[in-house]
Amino acid sequence: MDIKRKNGDPGIDYYVNDSGLDLKALNGMRVIVLGERHNNADDLALLARMITELKPDYVLLEGLGDYVLGDKLTKELKNNAPVKSHYYEGFTKRWIEFSLKYDVPFIGIEYTDLANHAKDVQSDYKESFKLREAHFIKMIDAYAKKGKVIAVLGDTHVRTIETEVLGAISPVYLRYNGKKNSAVIRSAEGEIE
Repeated sequence: MDIKRKNGDPGIDYYVNDSGLDLKALNGMRVIVLGERHNNADDLALLARMITELKPDYVLLEGLGDYVLGDKLTKELKNNAPVKSHYYEGFTKRWIEFSLKYDVPFIGIEYTDLANHAKDVQSDYKESFKLREAHFIKMIDAYAKKGKVIAVLGDTHVRTIETEVLGAISPVYLRYNGKKNSAVIRSAEGEIE
């Protein structure tokens, strides 16, 4: 299994989605966070493998807005709804279609209070990232109490560095990477380090 190590610092280790990623090492994990590049075929293929091999009780997704797709009927109803009605439109629609293939609840964990997002200015997303990532952690922790969780977030939400635009190192990364019963997997072509 490929583990990326930044400058030899043992605190900056995480799994990387590559062809050699062996999921057996993740089998006992209660929380697995997958940082994906939106619409990346390799990251979708890994998620499909993870669902099949690791058998999570819940798949939590940033890209579903606040939808709860717990059963086949709900998934089909949302799938038949107009694309414009979805939180992230086509992006959300893709996740709904993906969910139809699996008999596991897909839960949207996006922070949908848009009034707070308005505090950001073009090129400075610190405030919204802070709010959203705190909400992601709250939702992941709540579902992890009920069962095994795979949480799928944009790879930027598991960044290992501080930036002027996004703020501090991701609290999601700090909370789940390398901890007992949890792991972080980053996209092989992440958006940011």
